[in-house]
This record gives sequence, structure tokens and C-alpha cells, in this order.
Amino acid sequence: MAGTYVQKLGTDLDLSGGSSPRAINLSVKPTAGNQIVIDCSLYNSTARTWSGASATDNCSPANTYTLRAITSQVPGSNGVAAAAFVCDNVQNIPGGTMTVTITLPGFCFCGIEVYEFTGFDTAGAFDSEAVGSASATTTSTTPSVTAVASATTLLARVLIDSGDTNVNLNLPSGWTDVEVHQDSVNTFAGRLVYKNVTGTGSQSGATFTHDSANTALYTLALKDAAGGGGAPVPVFLHNLQQQGIA
Repeated sequence: MAGTYVQKLGTDLDLSGGSSPRAINLSVKPTAGNQIVIDCSLYNSTARTWSGASATDNCSPANTYTLRAITSQVPGSNGVAAAAFVCDNVQNIPGGTMTVTITLPGFCFCGIEVYEFTGFDTAGAFDSEAVGSASATTTSTTPSVTAVASATTLLARVLIDSGDTNVNLNLPSGWTDVEVHQDSVNTFAGRLVYKNVTGTGSQSGATFTHDSANTALYTLALKDAAGGGGAPVPVFLHNLQQQGIA
């Protein structure tokens, strides 16, 4: 099946700056066997690296989260950087609240979004990745990746350092939204989108248009489960399937 976005599980938008680690109590729990993608954004005028960054949860035993698509910090007033943690096969869901804990590089402004996907290879979803950046531009294209598997799902991320309160960040043609922030609090903006593709070799990234800004960019290719490819299952149908209705 093709990789499909299911739902947002939790968030931590620390716009005042705070310490690490960050514990996020998920508002909803994922379905066992699905995948978790934790999108992390850093905003700090002081240079930061991803050294020592990690993620875990309160499942017993805890699931494994691997740091992927690590961008360097893009110079600017906020100094943005992005990366993602991926759990290939979430298991051992607790009966009570599920908590995900993320350790970031020291005191920093951050945006952490926890998303659930389904349809990735549970034996190992990672396929390939590429990162990049752009300066003082109104068009940002995430880098192309070289896909190894014949069916993959591409996640494309743009993170923007801009003082505008609305950066007019578009949805790229042919891609599906996961989430967008238009900088309504005059602190940060960004968009995460995905697309199902087939065929090995070079796969193009997503092209975003926006107000002039510096941007951090990544494209992350995750392998679909056996039989993947084609159009994704609509979220409402997936939910019915999870309930045994469809």
C-alpha cells in the first residue's frame, strides 16, 4: 500500500525558548503497526547543531526513533534548522496517555509536530534523503533524492526564517498537505507535504513559493509496504478500515 498521512498526534510550539528535553503527551494514540514522523524545527540566533538529539516514548519497551533529514542551521534573525525522527513500526501502545520525549540541542526556540502515517515498510522505512537551503529567495525547491525502492512516499519540508506575519507559502502542485504554518505569530513559518511516487532513481522535490526569506529544506523518501504505489487510501476510508467497517 502507498504511504498515507493519518493524523496529527501532538505538538509543542515553544516560541519563548525553553530547555530540553521536551515531553509531549499525545492528544490521540497511534494504531499499532503504523509509523510516527516527528518533525522538528529549531529557531535560534545562536548556532545549534543536532548533536545529541534523540527521541523516545513511554511504551514498554520503548519504540525506536531514528533522526533523519538533518539540515544545517540557515543564518538569519532566527537561524532556522529542520530534521525529522521516524519510527518505522510503533508498538506496545500504553493503556493510558502515550508520551513522546524529544531531546534537542540545549535551550532553544522550537516547533515539534508528531504525525501518524500508515503504509510504510515496517521492517525499515528509510529509503533516501537530501537536505539543502536557500537565501533571500521567493522560490524554494527541496532537493531531489535517489530512490532505491520501486515505490516510495516523499516527505518535503520547507522551514522559513522571515519577519512577515504571513509569508504566503503555497501548496506545491501534485503534493498533499500534512501541515502549514504561515508565520501568524511573526516567529516562524513552514510547510510539510507528501507525495507517492513509483520507480527507482532520481525523484524531484517540492517547489514552494513564498515571500522573500531564507529557508531550510529537506526531502525524505520512505519505502512503501509491499504492494505499494498508486494513489493513497483516503484518511476517512483508512479510519473505517481501522474500525473494521470498510
